[in-house]
Amino acid sequence: MENCIDIATIAETYSLSQLRRRVYRFMSGHLREFSRSPDFHRLAPQQLEYLLGCDFPVDCPEAEVLQIVVRWLLANTHTVTAGQRLACAQRLLRRIHFAEIMPWDLEAVLQQQTLLGHSYQDQHLFHLVLSETCRQSRVRPTLPNTSSVVPVSKTSPLVNSRGMELAVVKVGGFGIGGITNEITYFLPSVGKWRHLTSIPHVEQCNFGTAVLDNDLYVVGGCFNQSLQVSYILFYCLVYPESSACHTRYRMSVKTLCSFQNSIILCFFVK
Repeated sequence: MENCIDIATIAETYSLSQLRRRVYRFMSGHLREFSRSPDFHRLAPQQLEYLLGCDFPVDCPEAEVLQIVVRWLLANTHTVTAGQRLACAQRLLRRIHFAEIMPWDLEAVLQQQTLLGHSYQDQHLFHLVLSETCRQSRVRPTLPNTSSVVPVSKTSPLVNSRGMELAVVKVGGFGIGGITNEITYFLPSVGKWRHLTSIPHVEQCNFGTAVLDNDLYVVGGCFNQSLQVSYILFYCLVYPESSACHTRYRMSVKTLCSFQNSIILCFFVK
């Protein structure tokens, strides 16, 4: 964690794009811990903007991402001029997903960071946050590729939808070779189906599927002409708990359904 910024600077200096991508993904995945370290405030404005623009999965809600950005802006007051600070704030705030921040959470962030103070810079930053919130609420419906972006509610098991993409998951059904137990998924950005896993049972059809709190349940399934039904299977769509960012890498399911070919919608990590 201590040398993240140094590695990022080296990668940018020598155009090591793969290393740069990996270090910024690591910083995003540990954003909460990283933002509390003294080194975080060493980030250059361009580096923080790139970190937010990468849209990698993060381990905290979007309201906390906003809080981190505001805290960085307030901590770097003496290193840049007032004009540079406000211009930088404008660029950084455009990288915040305000649609995922509840109004009461936004108010709490502004109060905690003393943006309701009486100084000119605090007031200007306060108005920038509000104006960017309004701008995104107006522009969002007309932007391309926003149909797959769903605000994260308080009851959702998903911490933040950064780095997530709406995908279609197919459970079993019929393939070229007949009945299949394959579970596959389709990402619009990739444009093709990919294998996820297989149901550990004889080939079946007519599965019943359900999703509850991000867990996929495959119920029944017929494996002979008598339409004999098998047992219930359970799949947890989440990386192992040992992962430092397991709360962010879980796939957030969009709908709950039961079809003959068992198609469901969920979020996958990009």
